[in-house]
Amino acid sequence: MTLVAPDADPAPDATSARNRRTGTVSSVDRGETVATVRVYVDGTTFRPLVTADSADRLDLSPGRAVVLTWKATATPLIPVVDDPTNRPGQS
Repeated sequence: MTLVAPDADPAPDATSARNRRTGTVSSVDRGETVATVRVYVDGTTFRPLVTADSADRLDLSPGRAVVLTWKATATPLIPVVDDPTNRPGQS
């Protein structure tokens, strides 16, 4: 899974990652070298891991719009009960 800023989203034919969704960062849990980012997209929360450097470069923080892209063959989906406290604008 890749996170990009909306203005840097590559054209659909520019990458082999055909799945893409625009969402909103709801939280960023920063570790020493990686960050777990929660991105809320139409009722689903995605939890990609990104390097700390990438989180800084993308200025990831709650409320920031991002585009998720991924290849379906490389991504396992695990159902999780929706957590209403993880939605943008909710505490």
